[in-house]
Amino acid sequence: MRIIIIGAGEVGYHISKFLSREEGVEVVVVDTNKEQLGRISEELDIAVVEGEGGSPSVLKEAGAEKASILLAVTNSDETNMISCLVAKALFNIPRKIARIRNDEYYANRLLLARDNLDINPVINPELESASAILRIIDAPFATDVEEFEGGMIKVIGFRVQKDSLLAGKTLQEFRERIREKVLIGIIQRENSAIIPSGKDRIEENDIVYLPVHRDHVHRTAALISGALKPVRNMIIVGGGRIGFHVAREMEKKDVTVKIIEKNPERCKFLIKNLRRTVVLIGDGADRGLLDEENISSMDVFAAISNNEELNIMSSLLA
Repeated sequence: MRIIIIGAGEVGYHISKFLSREEGVEVVVVDTNKEQLGRISEELDIAVVEGEGGSPSVLKEAGAEKASILLAVTNSDETNMISCLVAKALFNIPRKIARIRNDEYYANRLLLARDNLDINPVINPELESASAILRIIDAPFATDVEEFEGGMIKVIGFRVQKDSLLAGKTLQEFRERIREKVLIGIIQRENSAIIPSGKDRIEENDIVYLPVHRDHVHRTAALISGALKPVRNMIIVGGGRIGFHVAREMEKKDVTVKIIEKNPERCKFLIKNLRRTVVLIGDGADRGLLDEENISSMDVFAAISNNEELNIMSSLLA
């Protein structure tokens, strides 16, 4: 099976690296950047083609006539969409997958539908990141949350707190105490993964993974991780796309949200497009600002700016 990847940046590199390990998969990467193509060619021993991903001649050189999948993951939504359009119109590549960040494109299902661009699935990295953050906020003390059956079933990793009913007990003792069916599939203890039996004892700070119905997430979190309180107040550092999506969804849950953002123009956008969120112009690593906003009283602190150093520093201060 031949897979063409448009874009040799970090996303394209890691996808190529993963797919190159699969038996029977032939990967070809297309990009205009010689250095990035050279890195992939040397490190991964993958075929590369220099050129625009939306160029018919470039796609032909990449073997589009025999391709089963095209993944367009450049930083340009327009390049990604044009690549998929050419792949459909000229080469009839069965499956097109594109990275699309602009909400105007992403939300337009008619544009992306089978009769038009025929992109399925569409990847929106910022929206996916925001969704992952929201899933963790919705499951207190969760370290990982994966959804199945349209979100009906969640597999959640809960960290066991000191006041948890589970701490210091075997699974059998825990089940006898709560008199409910709880299926713990894996226990993660430091760097070890344990598939438990009823005699295994759970320790504080263990991470336990179990399937949970979406209606029972908070009850299960309370049983596994200890006493909970609802999220009422939240501070977000970073008003980029991820921060905006998180704030918008938390508003729907009647959570009081504050966003700290440096860029005045971005602050204007946030004020215009969010209903109740308080937007603060400032540095998320400014201890004085955090104290002024009563950071210690917040239920959730989310450092999700585009600056990793800022995220780390502000999290340490929080």
